[in-house]
Amino acid sequence: MIGVTGYPGVGKSSWVNAVRRVSSPNDPDYAEICVDGPTMEPMMYKFPVQTQKPCVIWDLPGVGTAGYPPEKYLQKLGIRHFDVVVLITDQRFTEAELLLLDDLRHWNVPFFMVRNKIDLDVERELDAEQDVLDNRGFGDQIEDDERREIVRDTLINVKEDLSILHHVDSVYCISSIKQFWHSCGP
Repeated sequence: MIGVTGYPGVGKSSWVNAVRRVSSPNDPDYAEICVDGPTMEPMMYKFPVQTQKPCVIWDLPGVGTAGYPPEKYLQKLGIRHFDVVVLITDQRFTEAELLLLDDLRHWNVPFFMVRNKIDLDVERELDAEQDVLDNRGFGDQIEDDERREIVRDTLINVKEDLSILHHVDSVYCISSIKQFWHSCGP
């Protein structure tokens, strides 16, 4: 039993769909992506692959949403009873996510840290580098090798920041933008 949690709007439902390879909103197993509001009730989805033990993923309401205050989140949703929790964030940790991280550690709940929307950080770094080039006045563009280096350095920096600041051993960086898929491993 896998619990997927994090702050509202970080891409939990999108991750649930992606990991199960469900892409069509017309699919009955599609985890609804709430663009106009967060997931408000826990939703269970079966893994499409048969395993010895049935595997289910719970798409949980965001920590800190109405009805799920951070200080009661773990207890109210029974997170400490999951086999593993996937904690998804998309920028810096919120106070609610930090409380959740502390609770997961306190109860020895195995968890994975997933940093979503890494493409936004990469684009910000690429834009900053392009601004430097533009200020030189030569109309230069970022070379492919330099672009790859910026992508690599950004991923390393994000992972190191989360590791150092929050003592997380492995951070998985992900993006829905296909061009970043090859470089977002652990």
